[in-house]
Amino acid sequence: MIQRIQSIFLLGVVIFMALAISLTLWEYHGEGKDVVLNAMVLENISGEQVETVNKFHLAGIALASMAIALFSIFSFKKRKLQMILGFVNNILIAGFVGLVAMLEVPNAEDLAENVGSYGFGFFMPVGAVIMNILANRFIQKDENLVKSMDRIR
Repeated sequence: MIQRIQSIFLLGVVIFMALAISLTLWEYHGEGKDVVLNAMVLENISGEQVETVNKFHLAGIALASMAIALFSIFSFKKRKLQMILGFVNNILIAGFVGLVAMLEVPNAEDLAENVGSYGFGFFMPVGAVIMNILANRFIQKDENLVKSMDRIR
């Protein structure tokens, strides 16, 4: 059923990952140069010159995570599949954070030549992971309840 608490948590995963796509992941402002990284593009603004590099692979990972969470909401009759999808979703979200922190931000720092700051969007996947873990916990509770009812019969 869609009105279960884990459905709300999975919807939270979708919302957090949508915020991760739309908000700034990393930024640097100073010395006549602005460097901004979000899930779609890395912008290097130096005076009147603007350089952009597409980062659609970050948005693709976030969209895949959102799609898995939405699919999991409507797979309520298949709790084991939901748990597997939750595990895969945690891996995708961790991959998103790792990709941003290990690959994208150092490239952006080379453009800025100084250390910038992480934006609000960088921390949104942490909320998505917490929501996903809570959803998996309640899915497991439902599975245990169904197993215990089968034993009573």
